[in-house]
Amino acid sequence: MYEQQVLAEQVKTSSNRTYHILNNAPGPLDTPMQTILRAGADTPAHIQSVFMDMFQKQQLIDPIVTANKMVFILQRGLFENGGHVDFYDVEM
Repeated sequence: MYEQQVLAEQVKTSSNRTYHILNNAPGPLDTPMQTILRAGADTPAHIQSVFMDMFQKQQLIDPIVTANKMVFILQRGLFENGGHVDFYDVEM
């Protein structure tokens, strides 16, 4: 919704430019933050459990994989301008 508002405002303020706005959800990423959350004593148990489960089931996504998928989506125009695309919405 926010992205659609930004798009509408951009269109109003500049008549010579074309904007393509994508709200991308990259999926659950395998990052150092994930490691900290899984091991952290300050992480609430229910949050820690969710992240541990995803890690053990190898459901975390390598950031390079999600970045490549976003480029794939952008290059092929596989999104509605101002719309939302989740990592799992598009097959490569």
